[in-house]
Amino acid sequence: MPAADALYHLQARDLRADGLRRRQRDIQSGLVEPASVLAARAAAQEASGRVEALQRELRTAEMDRQNLTGKIKGEETRLYSGRVTNVKEMTGIENEIVSLRRRLAQLDDQTLETMFSLETAQAEQKAAAERLAHIEERWRAHQERLRGELGAVETELASLTAEIEAARTGLRTSELGVYDDLRRRKGGRAVARVISGRCEGCQVTLPRADIERARQLALTYCSQCGRILLVD
Repeated sequence: MPAADALYHLQARDLRADGLRRRQRDIQSGLVEPASVLAARAAAQEASGRVEALQRELRTAEMDRQNLTGKIKGEETRLYSGRVTNVKEMTGIENEIVSLRRRLAQLDDQTLETMFSLETAQAEQKAAAERLAHIEERWRAHQERLRGELGAVETELASLTAEIEAARTGLRTSELGVYDDLRRRKGGRAVARVISGRCEGCQVTLPRADIERARQLALTYCSQCGRILLVD
């Protein structure tokens, strides 16, 4: 097989391998958790955090209520025990009971507001958890498809790599050197077919002498783009 023809077939395999490697990188990048999953998880965690904070607030309020109730009961016991006979002291106890009851009423109002807030937060937590579960389910299904495709890509790439290595063994070192250099400089396309007298790589019409020379075994290069010419 003429060198140009052999290099053209090698190039076809190399281009396919290039495409497979690009797809491999894209799939590997695609297997990283996307922003939508991270955002949904953050929203669910934030909603859970609000619920936990309100639950702690309610527990604290319940302890404060028990404390206030205990103090009121203690002051009422002192007031009605008969042991306190001083009018000024009795008045002080009564005022303290009024103050404690006022604080208890305020605490009960705040607790009721917190309970309403907790109910809302729990509904938001449920919605965020359901949304996260839905997004994660879709993401897992997408991952499975990507992993399946990645396996197929890697299998084909391994087979193609073996074919490329075998093809290169049949070419001269000098030919491969020129080919590899052109591939690096010409976007992966070192060899261009001549179609209707024009270079497939740069679309320039070629001199007849160049076309005739390219039909011989020696490598001939396009005078415009420098690619190796292949004439069928």
